[in-house]
Amino acid sequence: MTVKGLDLKDEEEDRMVGTVKWVLYWKYFRAALPKFLIASLVIFFAMIQVLWIAPYWWLSRMTEMPFAQQKNYITLLVYGTIVTVSLVLTTVSSFCFYLAALKASENLHDQMTKAVMKAPVLFFDTNPVGRILKPLL
Repeated sequence: MTVKGLDLKDEEEDRMVGTVKWVLYWKYFRAALPKFLIASLVIFFAMIQVLWIAPYWWLSRMTEMPFAQQKNYITLLVYGTIVTVSLVLTTVSSFCFYLAALKASENLHDQMTKAVMKAPVLFFDTNPVGRILKPLL
């Protein structure tokens, strides 16, 4: 089928093979957050990794203490506090990552929807409906 000299024949889709480049991850998170917040989130995640190690570090310090000091209320309180802070901040970091990914997906979906709505009619004539709708679902 042709329209004013244009061939409306279906074309094969291109597929890429290989690994996902870091630039694509950067663009994904830039769709959700400004650069400053991305950097802050990365630093926060690095701090969380250090906090995961902190309870083990304190336990190793406790093994060097005399037995009476190991059973001391303050020593056990410090250990419990480190574990609790580590658990709470790990949960907060997971929630922050979830919100950032959700915001990025929402923004990218909105951009795709707007681009499809602004497309000329020829775009809909040359592409099957499934190929247009699949990325939007």
